[in-house]
Formats: sequence, C-alpha cells, structure tokens
Amino acid sequence: MEQEKMKIVWSKKAIASLQQIYDFIAESSPEAADKVITKILDTTDAIYPFPEKHQVEEIIGKPYRYALCGNYKIIFRP
Repeated sequence: MEQEKMKIVWSKKAIASLQQIYDFIAESSPEAADKVITKILDTTDAIYPFPEKHQVEEIIGKPYRYALCGNYKIIFRP
C-alpha cells in the first residue's frame, strides 16, 4: 500500500519569515534570493516521509522537531 504524503501547512509567521528572508537577500541579488528560498522549500519537502529522524526542538520541546538548511532552522510538528 502506498504511503499517504503528509501535508505541509505553513504558519502565517513562517510565510512572513520566508518573505523577509527573500526581501533581504534580493536587495543584493534576486537570483541568490530565489536559490535560498528554493533550497528552504526543498528541505521542507524532504522532511517527509521520515520526520522523526530530525532532532527534537529543545527550546519548544516535543512534539516539535527541526531541520537545518544553511543558516536557517525549519521547525515543524510531525
């Protein structure tokens, strides 16, 4: 049986953070901003199907975990 793909739901704060990251980098290089955002989105997509392989976010605690993407931390709840 095929495993059902989990749905990623972005919080309003996360979407705003992505926009701030893009805007900041795009001031110097729109191409670099596109690459950074694409890498963050690709990292987020790669969290599943094994979200439990990522470390627990100690500041927030269970059930939150995180994945690193360059200088950015992607915090999620499986």
